[in-house]
Amino acid sequence: MSLFLSRLARYAAQRIAYDPRARDTALTVARSVVNEARVVARDEDPARAAGRAVRRALNRWQGQEPRDVTPPDKLPGRRDGS
Repeated sequence: MSLFLSRLARYAAQRIAYDPRARDTALTVARSVVNEARVVARDEDPARAAGRAVRRALNRWQGQEPRDVTPPDKLPGRRDGS
């Protein structure tokens, strides 16, 4: 499995280095990953926030309508009474 992942990473790095469109896409993806990680880190329940982030990523990957990332303090129905 690690051999497959290393070859995949090598392919992605070569593609990003060669193709300007791939570079732009990689930059966009990296920024969205950082934003998702920031939301997960700030949430009171990081496991739940990580699950929501994975679901959003899967929805985007499958071509469904992407949803905006809502900060944890703005989510409806929180357990803390807000």
